[in-house]
Amino acid sequence: MGTLLAIVAVIAAVGSVIFAGWQTSISRATAELQVETAVVTRLDDLLFKVAGDPAYCRAVWGEHAEEGHPQVAPQAIANMLQVGLTAVHRLPGFQDNKESWDSYTKDMLEHSPGVLQEIINHRTWWPEVTPIADGVKRAQEQSAADGKTPPPGAHDS
Repeated sequence: MGTLLAIVAVIAAVGSVIFAGWQTSISRATAELQVETAVVTRLDDLLFKVAGDPAYCRAVWGEHAEEGHPQVAPQAIANMLQVGLTAVHRLPGFQDNKESWDSYTKDMLEHSPGVLQEIINHRTWWPEVTPIADGVKRAQEQSAADGKTPPPGAHDS
C-alpha cells in the first residue's frame, strides 16, 4: 500500500511540474503579446500624430515631409493584423479564433489595395500577415490573367 501511495504521489508531483511549466509558457507568451500590443499601439498613435503635424513631419521625414505619408494608415492596419495573427499562433486560448482572423485578414487585404501593397513592399515587417497577402496577390494576378474579377470578399473556404 505504501508503494502505491508513493507512486501516486510521484505521478501527482510530475503532473504538477508539467502543469506549472505549461502555465509559465502561456503566461510568458501573454506578457510578450501585451508588450507587443502596447508598443504597436504607441507606434501607431505616434505615427498618426507625426503625419498630422507639419513640424513633426519635417522632424521625422526631413526632405520627404511634404509627401503626406499615406502609408501611415495602411501600416497601422497591417500592425493590427500582425498582432491578431501573432496572438492566434502564440496563445492557446486565442487559437479558437484562427479561422476568423485568417478570414478577416484575407477579406481586409482583398478590399484594401493600399494595405496589401504596403505588406508586399515590406514583407519582413509583418511576417504573420505576409503569407495571407501573398495568397491574395496570387489570386488577384490569376484572376487578372484569366480575365475574371472575383466578387469582393469571395473566399476559397
